[in-house]
Amino acid sequence: SYPCPDAIAMVLHRMQGIDRRSLTGFLCEKENRAILSAFIHQFDFSNQPLDEALRAVLARLEIIHPNKYRWRQFIVGKLASKPAYDGKHAVLRFTSDHYCNLNTVLVEKVYGSRLVVYTLLMQFFLLDTKLSKIRFYKRITHQRKSKEWCNFTQQCRDALFPTVDSDFPVDQLVRPAFDRILNTCFGITGN
Repeated sequence: SYPCPDAIAMVLHRMQGIDRRSLTGFLCEKENRAILSAFIHQFDFSNQPLDEALRAVLARLEIIHPNKYRWRQFIVGKLASKPAYDGKHAVLRFTSDHYCNLNTVLVEKVYGSRLVVYTLLMQFFLLDTKLSKIRFYKRITHQRKSKEWCNFTQQCRDALFPTVDSDFPVDQLVRPAFDRILNTCFGITGN
């Protein structure tokens, strides 16, 4: 464990040209988890949709951990935090100081818990993995895109059911992110 994880994280975040694999290897060591938390805190997610915020983190870190699923869970857990509502916009709190503005249609009750944010981020990972495999084998047709959207929204509703009611605005909240992921994968290594 290092004496000042915030200072180390700030230096690592500001360094240009640092190898993603090396950085991730360093941050995923158990004794460096405080540095990882501070590193994620360095990101500014202002006015970014949820999937774009995840992309920003993945642009700096590579999912190379031997247990990729647990590593993804850990990263997503660090990104997700209790949401807040500022009265004008539905905002999603990622860290103590950084917010991600979302569609104003949303209300505080939609993001009533960290579990909702966590579940959506994990669903984005799963969707990206699935779409990467589909792209590898064949071109995505409009019909296939519609089918994937139906499956994805049902999975979201099933996963979020204990947290939110059946009126969860998946179309307004998740559809833009779904379309962005469909058009450009996250590019997660080892999918």
